[in-house]
Amino acid sequence: MNIVSKATRVVFALLFAILSTGILPAAAHAYSLENPNDVYKKVWVCKYVGTPGIDERLKNGNDGLISVSTNALSGFTGLGSFFNDAQEKSIAIAWDDGGAAPSTSMCPDTTLQIPLVTVTPVCGPNNDVVSLPAAVNYVVTSDSGWVNNARTIVWTANNGYAFAGGATTNTQTFNDVAEECEELTVTPQVPDVTDVCGVNGDVVTPAKTEHVSYSVSRDGLTVTVIATAVDGYTLLAGNGYTLRDDGTAILVVTPTNQPCEVQLCETIEDPIYVM
Repeated sequence: MNIVSKATRVVFALLFAILSTGILPAAAHAYSLENPNDVYKKVWVCKYVGTPGIDERLKNGNDGLISVSTNALSGFTGLGSFFNDAQEKSIAIAWDDGGAAPSTSMCPDTTLQIPLVTVTPVCGPNNDVVSLPAAVNYVVTSDSGWVNNARTIVWTANNGYAFAGGATTNTQTFNDVAEECEELTVTPQVPDVTDVCGVNGDVVTPAKTEHVSYSVSRDGLTVTVIATAVDGYTLLAGNGYTLRDDGTAILVVTPTNQPCEVQLCETIEDPIYVM
């Protein structure tokens, strides 16, 4: 017994001396983002749970991190490789060097924000302007357009991403209040007629009227002016114009056809010279 006790004391003394002098290497203090000379054989993986496309989510707390052999990741090519489980997002984020685990804050944020859509009201039905945000990690997979003053848009998350609650799609429906438009009206103006003597000599120049365009045609001794309002405006009768069923207005101008004055030349007899 004395011999054993003495030997035990010697072992403990040696261990104390070794620890005191720092001969033993210190334990690794943290995970590693590099693997020099392929030393580490395990990786830290962000572990997701739930049903993909329904409620897939990272496990709570640091329980969301697991250390596994690189062999557990099919086709492992380094950090960023995916773990072989029933989920679609479990991914390797650091090498396990025997030290502390990384934080789950290093796990990719795969939760998508709800697309923020801007709707600008426009008077009338089925025509409000819908402005969609730039698609980041999701795409528009369905857009009904305006139907009965309603428009439904569906976004689908890209692989590896999901909306709140793990949903792979987000659906939003927008409504057009169809406010009544204020009627905008305009009255066509009388053209300028320049009297020029002779048949068909008068010059008819359309007036310059905001929100109205004019066309002029001549048929024999008659000149016709047709006024057309731009989109969003309605013509009113006035200034001699007559409204037509198609919304345009017509004005018939009858030139004066005033004959031109004929100027007679004086006749001068040749002088007679006496030689």
